[in-house]
Amino acid sequence: GLSSLPESLGKLGSLQTLNLRDCEGLSTLPESLGGLGSLQALKLWGCSGLSSLPESLGGLGSLQTLNLWGCSGLSSLPESLGGLGSLQTLYLAGCPARDALPESLRRFAC
Repeated sequence: GLSSLPESLGKLGSLQTLNLRDCEGLSTLPESLGGLGSLQALKLWGCSGLSSLPESLGGLGSLQTLNLWGCSGLSSLPESLGGLGSLQTLYLAGCPARDALPESLRRFAC
């Protein structure tokens, strides 16, 4: 399966949806993802090997949906995600980071 993503992914400036569902072997995401200015949905559902998210994701100004459902390896989220002004939906079921939301994301607490 997929274990890494190329830094060049961040050059896809018109990309609107990135679906990496069930990429269990993926442990990190490239910092370049923060350059995807048109990205509206980032779906990482079931990426259980993911151990962290890059701070650069806080620069995704168009992001409306972030799905981290089943990302059992994520114990925390970057504080920078609080700067996602367009974010409407944050899925965290089955994600340990749900219990340690940064202050900037408390508006999504259930």
